[in-house]
Amino acid sequence: LGSLEGLAALGTDSIPLEEGVRRFLELFTKDPGDRQVIVTGRLGGIDTWRPEFPALPKGTRFLEDIRFFQPGVELVARSHLTLERDAYLLDHEYESSYLFPTVFGVEAMAQAVAYVLGRPDIGCVTINGLELPRPLPVHAERGLGVEISARVLETRSGVINVLTSVRCEQTGYSVDHFSATFALGVQSAPTKAGDLLDLRGSSLKSMSPQEQLYGPILFQGPRFQRIQGVRHLDSRCCGFESEEREAHDWVLGDPFASDALLQSLQLCALPDQCLPVHVNRWHIADARLNAMRSRENQATITAHTEDAYVGDVVSSDDGGSVLEEISGYRAKILKRRDDWPTAEEFADGSFRQNSREETLEWSTSAAYQTIEGAGPQGQPLFIFRFPLAFKDSATPMNSLYFNSFAEWMGRARELAGMG
Repeated sequence: LGSLEGLAALGTDSIPLEEGVRRFLELFTKDPGDRQVIVTGRLGGIDTWRPEFPALPKGTRFLEDIRFFQPGVELVARSHLTLERDAYLLDHEYESSYLFPTVFGVEAMAQAVAYVLGRPDIGCVTINGLELPRPLPVHAERGLGVEISARVLETRSGVINVLTSVRCEQTGYSVDHFSATFALGVQSAPTKAGDLLDLRGSSLKSMSPQEQLYGPILFQGPRFQRIQGVRHLDSRCCGFESEEREAHDWVLGDPFASDALLQSLQLCALPDQCLPVHVNRWHIADARLNAMRSRENQATITAHTEDAYVGDVVSSDDGGSVLEEISGYRAKILKRRDDWPTAEEFADGSFRQNSREETLEWSTSAAYQTIEGAGPQGQPLFIFRFPLAFKDSATPMNSLYFNSFAEWMGRARELAGMG
């Protein structure tokens, strides 16, 4: 009679016929343990059903504006990201854009899972089907509004599955930028020792992560720089030591320690530059045991296609207990960097990036320089610096017209010919 569409517009979903029959028979043949039982679809805030909102526990940064809440069933919450309140964004700048890190998106979804289930924490958890189809750039001044949702699916065999997603205002909160299913009550499959290399005691002493990894290869800033030492590196495997710190404000523990695991696959993929787009399965041990400790980690490439690398990452403590395990981690190739070495060249120290440009002295009388042998194949490198005039960016959005680039190229070509 048209009532279903009207109720759906108000946020109340109907129950499919087959599901309603199944639920009725289940309640009729089994004692539900209560004299009154209500079976509903999604309820969109009706006057006769007003559940109380429990107080937000500590560590729920991403749940500042509750838009919809049905305890044990569904949560929709929003928050506004800013560089001031979320200072880690300052250390996650990629090509002049502040990107909301994957690990904080996963943490946001975990906070929603804990709150909708009424738990202070979620203990051991397995995250299945983590999809990262669209990045979340945060504007330096305006910030970014994000929406976190969590819907509890039916519990089967003691396992609670919660469907989660992260959306943002730029796409009208209508498109998933991150999504995953959290499974609580799943035991992690033990990692076979024979599948991992014995890298303890070994080290690539010639490699300094702070100087050679972060900056030249990895874009992450100081907060994310947790790779402390590389024990082994080739195009298939990366063994490394990282650092974990206490992080009581986060449901899943230290997010920066987890980010180091995602960073590691990039080292094997050299000279291709990659971005995470999918994780098949990510098991995280009980974050309540989070402490300041060293981790031993191994990333392994298991497949390589024309446009992506696929691999696994295992992280354990000094005693060999697995803390995190990532399998089916897919990193999409953005581009091949001709100025980057292969993993083997990077490991044996045979590649040294040219740093002569950094020593050049610039002045108003020296706007261009020529460096012999500094090009990717040893050719001369011409560098031209000039101030940007108002006309170069005199658009309503303070952006550049495409013809500006053609003009700059012409100016550089003429100066190069004069030199």
